[in-house]
Amino acid sequence: MSPSACEIVKALEGLDKCELCTARKEARQPVYPVGSLKKGAPMVIGRNPGKQEDRDGVPFVGRAGQFLNQYLERIGFKREEVYITNTVKCHTKNDRPPDPIEIKTCSTRWLHKEGAALKPLIIFILGQDSYKGLFGYRISPWIEQTGQIIKYPNGSYVVVLPHPSGALRNKIWMKRYEMVEPELREIVKEVKKRLEG
Repeated sequence: MSPSACEIVKALEGLDKCELCTARKEARQPVYPVGSLKKGAPMVIGRNPGKQEDRDGVPFVGRAGQFLNQYLERIGFKREEVYITNTVKCHTKNDRPPDPIEIKTCSTRWLHKEGAALKPLIIFILGQDSYKGLFGYRISPWIEQTGQIIKYPNGSYVVVLPHPSGALRNKIWMKRYEMVEPELREIVKEVKKRLEG
């Protein structure tokens, strides 16, 4: 196992026994991340698992997951080349949005440690709750902030997008994915060179 894989496994120790918030009591199981554990690998951050993900124990396997897989392939990544995780690791009853305490608790306990271990060169933030989980605050108006690509001083990129489930229901959200696609293809080429180098 590579050093980064060991760090990520260590960062997630105890997730199976976690009972820090209400979401865990409502879910069958916490849903572990999947994908590449290579240092620098792209990181995809969703909100929290849906019913199918809760049942299967795998993130992004429903319609939103199919959309995500297709989008990643269009910009140049296969699903197995990226690290896919959620801000809140457990499904919430009736698909309710996680509350602020659940987002803060889960992101502080797990998400931030995952990011520190992986050191991704590009982070895809899918939805407002994922943004809050990563940065600790919301941005408004959310629709105007989506489709942005932020480059950090360390050379990594943060791509702010609507959640795929929203894009499947709303043409405005879908356009945000489409408008950023050409720039993302170029960024993906750069990131792949850095990962190989």
